[in-house]
Amino acid sequence: MGMVNTIADPESVLEMSAVADIIKTIEWATFYGDASLTSQADETAGLEFDGLVKLIDPDNVIDARGKELDPVMLNQAAVKIGQGFGVANHAYMPIGVKAGFINKHLPAQRVLLPNAKGEGMQAGLDIARFLSARGHIELSGSTIMDLDNVLNEDVKPSTTLLKPTVEATVDSSVTGNFLAEDVQEDGTVTVPSEVNKKLEYKVVAFGKGQSEASDVASATLDAANHSIKLTITLNQLGGDIPDFVSIYRKSLVKGDNRFLLIARVPASQMTSNQIVFHDTDDIIAGTADVFVGDVNPSTIAYLQLAPISKFDLALTTTAVQWAVLWYGCLVVRYPKRFVRIKNVAYANGQESTKF
Repeated sequence: MGMVNTIADPESVLEMSAVADIIKTIEWATFYGDASLTSQADETAGLEFDGLVKLIDPDNVIDARGKELDPVMLNQAAVKIGQGFGVANHAYMPIGVKAGFINKHLPAQRVLLPNAKGEGMQAGLDIARFLSARGHIELSGSTIMDLDNVLNEDVKPSTTLLKPTVEATVDSSVTGNFLAEDVQEDGTVTVPSEVNKKLEYKVVAFGKGQSEASDVASATLDAANHSIKLTITLNQLGGDIPDFVSIYRKSLVKGDNRFLLIARVPASQMTSNQIVFHDTDDIIAGTADVFVGDVNPSTIAYLQLAPISKFDLALTTTAVQWAVLWYGCLVVRYPKRFVRIKNVAYANGQESTKF
């Protein structure tokens, strides 16, 4: 790029791109990081720090089971945080979840306001804050927090990690909690029932790079209290031992054909090149999380060993080589002052026409 002079300073542009990628990774790991994702026996040896999913007190998890975010859920979260002697002040969610919350309040807009530029009227609203039973909660919509929860098959796979093979079967010996009926909001199905439906899965192995996604493995669920057993076989002949596998399930939500992350399993649980995982519908494909907390420096912070830094690497070719690194972790000093609302439905894009 420097020789052909396509841009003035390609190294600076690539450096800024690397820093942006690091920041995106830190934000995503703040919610979903897991230090146990390693092939080693030490459950803290992974390259990720533990995020809120692992650090929040297990009693502070609310399961929406496919419903859209509503004031009742936010008040439930505020009460739980209050019982931990905290005050709820922030809620983080994907913008699709925030859009669903706003859509619920669109019928309350009775007056059209003049546009600030004097160009006609404006309709619609944005809800920036919710007054809960315990604190004013700022609502933040994120485009990053669930970005890596979607299977991206356009990524160039590693040549040293072979794609896993997966077998899916129905297992009645492990109790599941699948949806036996459609979840509806105002007559619209937000998440369809899963019983008697073909559930499809793909698995990706991650190490120094990532493997190609496995072929689709599917099984038809016959009862809500049964589970889907996935037998994942990892071929290590490629030369690279994976750290963990990511398990994706295809969404059943109308118009959503993506494979979405439902679990990550460390390679330390592998036996004879196989990992066995039971999908009990703890995470419903096609839904999202909302994190509510008492956010201030005394309750949550980043511990930083080294700031984002650029390290020059040895020159082995005519190309300039360097790495951008960050060393740190997330610390939650009061796990009772944070709440995770899981399995929250996204806005389907059609409800916005109802006002």
